[in-house]
This record gives sequence, structure tokens and C-alpha cells, in this order.
Amino acid sequence: MTESKVITFVTDASRVAGGVVAVVYAAGFLVVTLHNERFGIAELTFLRPHIFLAGTLFVLLSALPVYSILQLVGYVGPTRTVIPGGRPITRLAHYQLDVAIGFYAWCYALASCSFLLFESNPIRHYWGMGAAVIPIFMLLVGAILGHWFYDRHPFKFILNTLLAVVALAIIVFYCYDRTFFWLTLWYYLLGSGTLDFLYIVRNPISKGAFRWELGVFCVLGLICFYSLTIYGGLTAQLGGGAPVPAVIYVSPKTPIFPSESAEILLLDETDAGYYVLLQSDPKSAYFIRRDNVTALRFRVR
Repeated sequence: MTESKVITFVTDASRVAGGVVAVVYAAGFLVVTLHNERFGIAELTFLRPHIFLAGTLFVLLSALPVYSILQLVGYVGPTRTVIPGGRPITRLAHYQLDVAIGFYAWCYALASCSFLLFESNPIRHYWGMGAAVIPIFMLLVGAILGHWFYDRHPFKFILNTLLAVVALAIIVFYCYDRTFFWLTLWYYLLGSGTLDFLYIVRNPISKGAFRWELGVFCVLGLICFYSLTIYGGLTAQLGGGAPVPAVIYVSPKTPIFPSESAEILLLDETDAGYYVLLQSDPKSAYFIRRDNVTALRFRVR
């Protein structure tokens, strides 16, 4: 490789890397800002490492379902073959609808693999894990038998998938916390949106009629959804926005803290001070100037 080609390669790579960093930082800034707006915090501070960490987590959680659905439909990864004795599926339109509906089960698996991201244990009723085996078993049976009988009874397979997914979603809604449920729905929306986008791109008629500027509003809507439903339940150490439990020591005493110490939930930190939530009022944020805080002691939940 000649010197000019090396310089060109390095220049292109640096531009790509700069673009990726800009996208990650912009996503993180929007996520953090929208989340803080829920508590009435209007301050905009651009230069904070937590913003980049939040953007990195957002991009990662966005890439997981997109890559999964692309691999599931055969766009990336190894070529899928029919199992021995099976028959190729010819009713592809019905099969793609079946895959789109059943993708929620994979979203449930992705959310379960993201267990360490949650600030607290997302399982509220452990019997739900056993109950979830039933719809998952229904989906596995449908996937196995589909290699022989799908073309004969496509609507029966679709109905089986639909019933299993509805049952699984109900179990997740009642047996897990809301952050886990919203995360599964977030994965499902991104996966379904990816399939729709692929259909638009591959179909000349829909591609010509589609208004691409609407994609910006779709992206902003997804960021709002993530920020308002998921971000606040993920641990702050890994890029989430869950408040950190701590004990704050102040001097002098303030109307908010009549004693020298109090248990609080640390929501955000700036150069000027701290935004905290009180244990008795976790929906309203209070700002404490940095020079009024003598110490912070972080504690484990």
C-alpha cells in the first residue's frame, strides 16, 4: 500500500470515527436532557462524560434488535438451510409475518440477557419465569414443525405464534417491572421498524412514495420513548439514568435538609452542584450548591 493510499485510508477512517462519536454524543445528549426534563431540570451542560456513556448504551441497545432481525431474516450471518427431511417454505409473505410477530420472543431473550443493566432486580414474581416457558415452548414447536407443514397450514402457525406472543407479553407485563417490559417493547419496535424499512427500500413503488424526512421524526420519537420509559431504570454506572442512592452531608443546614445529613437519590451532577431526589418525594428534583455539600457517601441498595 502506497503512502498516499495510507493517508487516504487514515483520513476516511478518522471521518467515520468522528461521525460515529458525534452521533453517539448527540443521542446521549438528547436522552439525558429529555430524562432530566421529567424532573423540571432545564440546565443544559454539554461537556459531561456521562452523556457519551448514555449515548453509547443507547446505540448498543438499538443495534442489538436490528442485527438480530437482520440475522433472523437472512440478511447477515450464515446462510440458513432446511433441516434434514424438511421442506423449503414457499409462502414467504405468510412466513415473514409469522417471523415479525414471533420476534417478540427474541426480544424477551435479549432483555433477559441485559439483566445486569437494571438498577434493581426486574423480576417481581418469580413464578412468571416458569409461566414464560409455556409460550416459548409453543413457539419452538411451531418453528420445528414449520419445516415440514408450514405451506399446508400457514394460518394455523401464525395463530399459534400470535397466541404465544400475547401470552408472553402479558406475563412480562405482570411479572416483571415496567422497565423490563418497555425494553422488550423497545427491541420489538426497532426490529419491526427494520423489517418495514427493508421492505420500503426493496420495493420501488413504496420507495418512491415514501417521505424520507419523516424518518427524522421517527428517530426522535424512538429517542423520546427510550428516554422516558427505559433510561431511568438502567444503572448509572453503565450509562443509564437510575438515581444513585447516597447520604449527603450539608453545611449550613437548609430548608430542604434540616439536619446535617440525609438520605437522597443523586440524579445528576454539574460543576455548580447536585440535582437530588428526596426519599419522600422521588418525583421532584432539588438543586444543592456544591459549596454547601461537605461530603457524599454512596450506599448500596
